[in-house]
Amino acid sequence: MSDAEGRPVRLAAVRREDAADYLRLSRQRDDRVRLRTVILLLSAMFGLVSGTFLLTAAPRAVLYASIAVLVGVLGVVGSPADKPLLDVAAVKPRVRKLTADVLMRAFLAAGLCKSDDPIVFPAPIMRDGPGWRAVIDLPYGIKADTAIKKRNDLAAGLDLDEVQVWPERVRGTAGSARRLALWVADEDPYAKESGLWPLISKGQVDVFEPFPFGEDQRGRLVCLQLMFTSLLVGAIPRMGKTFAARVPALACALDPIVELHIYDGKGGQDWRAFERVAHRVGFGVRDEVVLALVEDLRTLVAEMNRRYDTIATLPPDICPESKGSPRNNTLVGSLSGGV
Repeated sequence: MSDAEGRPVRLAAVRREDAADYLRLSRQRDDRVRLRTVILLLSAMFGLVSGTFLLTAAPRAVLYASIAVLVGVLGVVGSPADKPLLDVAAVKPRVRKLTADVLMRAFLAAGLCKSDDPIVFPAPIMRDGPGWRAVIDLPYGIKADTAIKKRNDLAAGLDLDEVQVWPERVRGTAGSARRLALWVADEDPYAKESGLWPLISKGQVDVFEPFPFGEDQRGRLVCLQLMFTSLLVGAIPRMGKTFAARVPALACALDPIVELHIYDGKGGQDWRAFERVAHRVGFGVRDEVVLALVEDLRTLVAEMNRRYDTIATLPPDICPESKGSPRNNTLVGSLSGGV
């Protein structure tokens, strides 16, 4: 009733000699004391009258029922937040609507805006696949890249796991350095299976064109174009390195002009199926396998130099910008790829 919890804050204002802040806090304390005094007096009067009636005039059954209800209510009100009276067998995923108020709270908590300088929504918040998408203009001077780096803070402000929160820049004429697109998933996007590779049953690949590699967090197809992509796959054990590396190798196997040169130092079963389609294979770290790999690489370097020498002699109408491919130039030869 005396607002004792606000006393340290008021004393801090006194130490700072901030008269305006102290007066504001004092007015807040007076308002709280008046309200709490009224509530205390009313509650005491109601409790006294009710208790007297139950003890003197009410039947025993009513008295016991009232005590049971009172104990239950006080038990719910006074129970710790982390120890509910009743627990559930499973926690259901929380799918909630993304609103402007919720986003404002999150960006305020992340320190990306202020109450007097809030974020702005240039477009309505709408459903986008298995989640919500919001386009947000940050206050002037706050960069979208800063908000992207505070992804965990935004997730905490939204009360969600960070794997459900995906901020990204809005670029081009429709964007700016302070415009952000925030996609919030209904559930953990990595907790569901991605399904089969689109070309697992049928199809042919042109390695000079994009081919399906996987899916992003929103379930959209991600493609690779090996002409402009180099891959180095690495992770801790049991994280799917081999599965990820075999997808582009399988794509190359579906292009009839590609030569696959596959060497697996571990020598297990992961790459054995490629023996039927690869141009060169080697398994294990035995001397003969290592020597064969070295000789194979020397042969590929020599072939690469021959092709560059050939391209250098071709006219620009056949190889514009000194570039050629088996699709438009039979003089270059077939593509050689290595895994």
